[in-house]
Formats: sequence, C-alpha cells, structure tokens
Amino acid sequence: MVEFVVNKKTILGRAGTIESWGRHFVKHATPSCMIYLRGGHIPHLTWEVAQNWLKLDQVPIYQLTLPSLIETSNVIGKFGKGAPTFCGMPVCRCVVGSKRLDAGCFARDPF
Repeated sequence: MVEFVVNKKTILGRAGTIESWGRHFVKHATPSCMIYLRGGHIPHLTWEVAQNWLKLDQVPIYQLTLPSLIETSNVIGKFGKGAPTFCGMPVCRCVVGSKRLDAGCFARDPF
C-alpha cells in the first residue's frame, strides 16, 4: 500500500509526498518521475545515458515488472542482493512486487 500525503491542492492538480511504499519508508515528493523497466533495464536506454542525460530533481522510482523477471526469480533469490543489484542498476529507488526480488531495493537508496 502506498501512503500519500497531499501538501497542496489547486485547480491544476495536487502536490504531495509518498511517505511509504509497502513496507518501505520512501519520502518521495510529487509530481515525480516513475520509470518502468523491462528485465531490469529502461527500454532503448543504457544506464549511462539515463544517469548522464536525464536531469531530474530527485532520484526517480524505477518499477521492475514481475513478468520480465519471473523466469530468473530463483537465480535472483540465490544471489541474495535483490533484483536491482542483479540487474546492475545504479543507486535508486525501485518497486518490485515480490519479497524475493525486492531485497535491497530501498537499502541502496541514497536518501
């Protein structure tokens, strides 16, 4: 469950903070950038391009989709450091819908 706190409402929309995502404390301001990944990578971009060319105010939330990682879930579980480390993701915030794949997602968060 995502805990969202509204800080400001206007006719144009609302701004707030995502306080927690599931069992993880996040404290992530909105509006924000959430990037969907396929197999642990941004489609058609390298991590180098994403880090050097995407100028964002805060670290985006990366969403790892389960269908793209389910075939390797046993290997990722044995690896023991979670899907982000297994996929070579940079320091980030990520959301995975499985405890096995989710290990270390927010532990690598710089905030």
